Amino acid sequence: MKQGVKRTAMAVSLAIFGVSTMPAAMAQQTQGADSEVERIAVTGSRIKRTDMEGPSPIQSIDASMIDGMGYENLQQLLERMPSTGAGTFSTRGNSQDSTANGAAAVSLRGMGPDATLVLINGRRVAISAFAESITNSFVDINSIPVSAIERIDILKDGASAIYGSDAVAGVVNVILKKDFEGLELNLGYGGTTGPSYDETTASMVWGAQSDKSSSTVILDYFNNSRLSADEMGQYGTANQSAYGGMDFRSSRGYPGYFYVDGVKTIDPDCPADSATESGSCLFDYGPYGLTIPKAERVGLIGQFDYQINADVTAFMEVAVQHNTSEAGGAATPLDEDAGLTVPGSHPDNPFGQDIEIGRYRPVDAGARRWDISTDTLRMVAGLRGVFMDYDWEASVQKGRSKSEQSGNQSQGWVRVDWLQDQINLGNYNPFGGVTNPDSVINDITTSLVRRGESRMTSVDAHITGEAFDFGDDVVMMAAGVEYREEEVSDIPDIQFQRGLIFGTESVSAQAERDQYAAYLELSIPLAEQLELQLAGRYDHYSDFGSTTNPKVALRWAPTDEVTVRGSWAQGFRAPSLAQVGLGPSEKSVFFVDQYRCAATGLDCESLDYNIQFSGNPGLEAEESESWNVGVIWAPVEALGLSIDVWSITQDNKIDEQQFGLVYDAECNNQNSEICVRLAPKLANR
Repeated sequence: MKQGVKRTAMAVSLAIFGVSTMPAAMAQQTQGADSEVERIAVTGSRIKRTDMEGPSPIQSIDASMIDGMGYENLQQLLERMPSTGAGTFSTRGNSQDSTANGAAAVSLRGMGPDATLVLINGRRVAISAFAESITNSFVDINSIPVSAIERIDILKDGASAIYGSDAVAGVVNVILKKDFEGLELNLGYGGTTGPSYDETTASMVWGAQSDKSSSTVILDYFNNSRLSADEMGQYGTANQSAYGGMDFRSSRGYPGYFYVDGVKTIDPDCPADSATESGSCLFDYGPYGLTIPKAERVGLIGQFDYQINADVTAFMEVAVQHNTSEAGGAATPLDEDAGLTVPGSHPDNPFGQDIEIGRYRPVDAGARRWDISTDTLRMVAGLRGVFMDYDWEASVQKGRSKSEQSGNQSQGWVRVDWLQDQINLGNYNPFGGVTNPDSVINDITTSLVRRGESRMTSVDAHITGEAFDFGDDVVMMAAGVEYREEEVSDIPDIQFQRGLIFGTESVSAQAERDQYAAYLELSIPLAEQLELQLAGRYDHYSDFGSTTNPKVALRWAPTDEVTVRGSWAQGFRAPSLAQVGLGPSEKSVFFVDQYRCAATGLDCESLDYNIQFSGNPGLEAEESESWNVGVIWAPVEALGLSIDVWSITQDNKIDEQQFGLVYDAECNNQNSEICVRLAPKLANR
């Protein structure tokens, strides 16, 4: 890990919107019956206000728009939005080499899920137990059923001064349905042929209200079938050379290659179109992947309010979600690190002497498959009310995300020590790409499990209202305090930790932290149609220390049709618990070993190599600076046009050290302790 370089992004965005729909920022209404002018809470601000358009750019997608789009999956919906499409990832297309299988995330401005803060009803939620790309923590949006969504507010502006860490590129605030009365049932089914794929959905929304209470309960079900890579034609192969692309077939072949008297020797039965000049036997792993893994999701959400008296209301939110999915890839890829040998006495050994196995893939053991289950739980309880014309709220929240990946003996998981035993006994034949008996396969395969858990406990309290008179108007304010505890663990199977399983990223992480914060926000009317927003927030983390972040924004409405807005803010992202607590891990990377090629003439094509790395507990927070300038023109009531120019600059970007830089600096040095080379071996075809 390292503190990275500065990154800047700038673009011009255009948005056409219907202004007759629900306002983009409305989150909830005040409950004071004595107020002549209704004030509403705005995403991107803690201050309740009388108008609908704030100084920050916000896009809102309400339930009717979601229904019109026809998506039953939040990830599919958000990846179609220009502001959230780039960088959004999902379980679709994942293989067992992606560490966030079964999950999905959203990315604003193309800056990655770790730079996007996801809220539910304006509150943080627990992160996924498994990090994406090993170290990037995120909120799994697969835990939010579409049928439960009243509206999605997308704040396209830096907001650390309001919400704290992670809001570098902005905020996605998912507002859930409440205050519903009656019963609503929905069933859906859709499918395709050639290839065959289908989705099934069902949901129920029930609500009841009385003079003092309201209850809303939502049940949601989603199921999709599997779409395998081998059904995708040219897109299901790793060899794209016939279509003008690259050949990324794996050097871990079936059959493979061996070392005879220390000389690299290809299996005599390697097909001619798979043999390389350097003596590798290539294998097309592409058809074994899952383009869309089979998935099933079941969720329950309940929201309840009870008015204790005229000034105080108790509320509670409960959300439970159970998701299952799968991930998969080709058979176990083995290389020299496995240390496998074949005795000269083996009945199928064509060389008649002891040899070493180089790169080989026991395809007869089957493709590897994971079964993945994730359970999330979120509970919020609190009080809200009015005191001396100030709106206040206090709440406590507990959240948990628990995930498990498991595989059994029928799912292709080969243990190298058991494979060596069967080779020594002469039972397993690694030559010629043959299919070994099921009884032998059963003796080399194993069951395994990986478990992850993320927990969050938070307490917050805030107040909003009129601060003081300012000329003929008043300055509005919001102030609050927060406290949060987080912990995450990612525990691989002991067989991974002992180095007995190959071909899948081995990830181990364990970390925890606590954090407290205080913030203040002011809305100052400089003139009749000119508003100044000032905000500042102080955060203290138990691991890396403190940070203070300000925000300044202006909104000017010279006419009823035109609004001009601009903002400047500083932000930060705390290093993820996965980045801080990551233990020794590894992954596979394709590249051409140019130094080895130049020195020996071997391995001059793109091959896959294992890269090992770990986290850094001494990481500091990322820092950012952003600005946004925009104009809104609404010539008629039902139509508006907005144009925004924005810039986001990140300093001390935390990322995995780029392998290319390490390779250039270290891998031409035979004595390097970072890029470790084995003694060179010659090839013999």
